[in-house]
Amino acid sequence: MKKILLIAVLLNTLFVLPVFALDISHFTQSEYAFNLQEPEGLNSTPGSLAGQREKLYDFINFEPGNDEKLVTYLDTPDRILAKNSLIIRVREDLRSPRKTRITVKLRAESPADFGDIKRYRKAEIDIVGGNKSYSVSWDIRYNHNDINVRKVNILAVLDRIKKKNPEAWNVVETRLEGKSEQLIQTLVMRTLSWEGPITKVRGIVEMDYTIWSPLYKENDEAFTSMSFKGKTKDKNLLAVVKRVDAVLAEKGLAIPPEKSFSKTRRTFDMSPGFKQ
Repeated sequence: MKKILLIAVLLNTLFVLPVFALDISHFTQSEYAFNLQEPEGLNSTPGSLAGQREKLYDFINFEPGNDEKLVTYLDTPDRILAKNSLIIRVREDLRSPRKTRITVKLRAESPADFGDIKRYRKAEIDIVGGNKSYSVSWDIRYNHNDINVRKVNILAVLDRIKKKNPEAWNVVETRLEGKSEQLIQTLVMRTLSWEGPITKVRGIVEMDYTIWSPLYKENDEAFTSMSFKGKTKDKNLLAVVKRVDAVLAEKGLAIPPEKSFSKTRRTFDMSPGFKQ
């Protein structure tokens, strides 16, 4: 019996299955985002797109109604999470409370940079202004009565991640480097979004148009973006990008690629208390 056990141990030692990092095949979804430069004077919290915006975005058949969310991010003043390529977002969905989420997201320049990551919600390629990055994320539901996005109880957020998603918590705990007590939140941003299919493209491709503005008006600056998603292997996506780029350039809405930005980074740039 001892010999059998010894042989089993030796075999396990010699033939341990290797740990594989993520590769490009895991990133089955791609999201293309476009920063916009709109004419000055447009309302940052409109009730509808009627008027000038309706004309600017006439290449999208917007569906009735919109989505409204409140968004804030967590990090330390010296941006330890950003330095470790991690984002923690707390988002309350005012139209559909069941979609209220804490999101833990890792970003990397290469799929191999993630190492051994399991049980993530999605692995996605993000393309902004032609610049490509890879992200892996986890979503954790929470009740807005337990966590107030307007004044986040940070310990409650961390506890929620820890209890509901051990894999996400391991990612957070490792990258916090013992600085959890230093976490603070950004400005609370209101996002207003409209959705509809893009015209004159093959198939049905849904575009999101979103206005980001500070909820409490500490800063009157607002910014807008558009995005659409699809399966990475779908070759039609590049044709859609070409169509959108052409329309944005024609209407004077395009931002040069070198001036492109992420919505997360822009929010941190607008928020006091963080080193840029």
